[in-house]
Amino acid sequence: MRGGVELKTAKEIKMLRSGKGFFTLSDMVNALSDEGVSITKQGYSLKERGRTPFTAKEIDALSRILGMSLDEAFSFFA
Repeated sequence: MRGGVELKTAKEIKMLRSGKGFFTLSDMVNALSDEGVSITKQGYSLKERGRTPFTAKEIDALSRILGMSLDEAFSFFA
């Protein structure tokens, strides 16, 4: 728990991205690239598993990719 918000698990993040049609890490990395965010599959995997944090720029891009408000995305990924 950080700042009163419970961090999402890797399973919850994977379920969200898969539900939006991004079934593989490559799908998500390509979508992020289309939004101007350069990240490797390994780098994204580490973030999805909670090993490294998502940056504000990545969360902003994820909000657009996943059709979430920026507030929802920050609550989910930060």
